Amino acid sequence: MKHSEKQIGNDSQPDFAAQILCLPFPYLLVAPDNLVSMVNPAAENFLRQSAKALQGNDIALILRFEDERVQRALHDADANMLARMTPLKTQASGSYDVDIAIAPMAKSHGWRIVTFSEPSPSLLLGSPHKETGTSLRVQSPDILAHEIKNPLAGIKGAAQLLERKLQEKDKPLTQLIRTEVERIAKLVDQMQSLGSRTVRAPEPCNIYEILAHARAVAETAQTSDVIFHEEYDPSLPTVGGARDALAQIFLNLFSNAIEACQGANKPQITITTRYSSGVKFRLPGSDKARALPIEVTISDNGPGVSDNIAEHLFSPFVTSKTNGQGLGLALVQKLVTDMQGRVYYERDVTHGLSHFRLLLPSYENHEDMK
Repeated sequence: MKHSEKQIGNDSQPDFAAQILCLPFPYLLVAPDNLVSMVNPAAENFLRQSAKALQGNDIALILRFEDERVQRALHDADANMLARMTPLKTQASGSYDVDIAIAPMAKSHGWRIVTFSEPSPSLLLGSPHKETGTSLRVQSPDILAHEIKNPLAGIKGAAQLLERKLQEKDKPLTQLIRTEVERIAKLVDQMQSLGSRTVRAPEPCNIYEILAHARAVAETAQTSDVIFHEEYDPSLPTVGGARDALAQIFLNLFSNAIEACQGANKPQITITTRYSSGVKFRLPGSDKARALPIEVTISDNGPGVSDNIAEHLFSPFVTSKTNGQGLGLALVQKLVTDMQGRVYYERDVTHGLSHFRLLLPSYENHEDMK
């Protein structure tokens, strides 16, 4: 038997094209005329365009880098380079910092491979800080968790003691405190392993119960008169995800929206849900398309963020707040991504609205995640 036909068990070795299609990171094959010849599903997913739309186009028109050296390398048949944390702008999917590799094919002159990956949205505090180039690493996450969970236990105990002295009409406030303390304690446990690729199995979640809880927490904490509006589709199926993670996602987005529209004449936040049957994304490392039919949009009438921040809004340590750490939206993206969902920021200049749009899977199709 020839080496190329070597079998492992009962299955023949997959050919290279099949292997490329299953790569978890975007892959583009570029021809000598600088036109894209092949893309894998991960590239379709990242660029939010089909292979049919991408193939045959100039690589430098699909990928636009702020660094002119990287941009020139896309048209250099002999370029062999690796660039980290390089700002990339795409026509359909927006702007990101990516790590990009360009490699020529030795025996096929002019042909080259372009691969890139977006820096992980998880809170990998050991990664370089964009501005300083230094490493911001928490040396002992277990100690940090201990320092957080100890006062949480005290808060919970105080709420329980206080509840005994309150009238029945005031007890929901202390119950809310206890519920939030328990949720945060669970979240701290999860944050200790945010760098892990282990993903929790999806569970059926009632999106409206979670939205109501997160809204109650956000409204209790606010000091302004922000008005909430709900535009709900009552026919939404059950979400497939993690209840605690969804609660944290919505609480972060509600808190951000409340703060964003503080200065508006009539500060308002609108929560919209709808069913989007045609939205599908490729799963990394698979040739399957994952349906994300549940759409939740949180809109506020604040001024929005500047364009230079909007491009990197979900990256760690990026914030427009003077006292912010820039971790809230990075955590949101990490938790949404773990559920195989997507989250986007959009600015409607015409109507003066900022939208955070989430696309989530339904529980009835959770087998797709396996």
